[in-house]
Amino acid sequence: ADPGYGSSNPFVRVKYDGTVEQSPVIMASLTPIWNHVFYLPVRFTDPVIYKDQAYKKNIFPEEMRSKGFLELEIWHWDGVPTEFLGSFRLDLVKTRYGQPVERAICGNATKTKKVANSNEDDAEREKEDTGDDTIGIDPALSKYHTTYLYEGKREKIAGSSLSTMATPTISFECYFLPDFKPDFKFPEQDDKEIASAAAFAPAYQRWNDIFREFNEAYQVWFPDSPAKRRWICSYTDKSGKTLPLPRLVTPLALPAELGSPLGIMHWIKCIEF
Repeated sequence: ADPGYGSSNPFVRVKYDGTVEQSPVIMASLTPIWNHVFYLPVRFTDPVIYKDQAYKKNIFPEEMRSKGFLELEIWHWDGVPTEFLGSFRLDLVKTRYGQPVERAICGNATKTKKVANSNEDDAEREKEDTGDDTIGIDPALSKYHTTYLYEGKREKIAGSSLSTMATPTISFECYFLPDFKPDFKFPEQDDKEIASAAAFAPAYQRWNDIFREFNEAYQVWFPDSPAKRRWICSYTDKSGKTLPLPRLVTPLALPAELGSPLGIMHWIKCIEF
């Protein structure tokens, strides 16, 4: 955001199952209206997962659970995504409690009439014309399906370091198309903190035991090496939780010009610490 101007150039970034999509940027607005449609594929390692009855009952729910939450992130654009403005996570099991509606992937596609053979008379052409043909679009994409619509109304977004007078919110719609069969029980996401000390304590202990043995063997071969080296595998955050060291790894939001390793290294060297 631009506190000096009292405004922002916000855009939305949607994440699901490793797929990331981004909306257009709304320039100089604190109340943006994107009206943007995101198409996020629901991918499977093998179609048999949701076709075979045994897999559909046992593996399919776990496959859907593994995809995680649907995440909506709001960013400020200033040449690059320079500032994180907040996010909202949606457990897609909530779509199961939505309102049933009729939706199509390309529902707004322009309908056209079939170009009939010139030998047919007007009555025959009118009889055969269904109006379902579309220009450059597969008719299956314009087919309407019954699905459950989750309507997010003024959902609170959080995570930004900026202070605001009012709580920022976001409104959106979410649904699967085509939807799942009525007999499928959509799994609820596990919202517990997986990186707790109790969950990772055995791994921390194994690391320390293995490294202790390695360090002793290393001392035998290299007596001049530091005797009490310690390579950590965890760290303690400001709240006192012990977390795995890889949790400190954060992706960089950079423009395409810095997409190469050489460009990134040059950019890092230019930063003053």
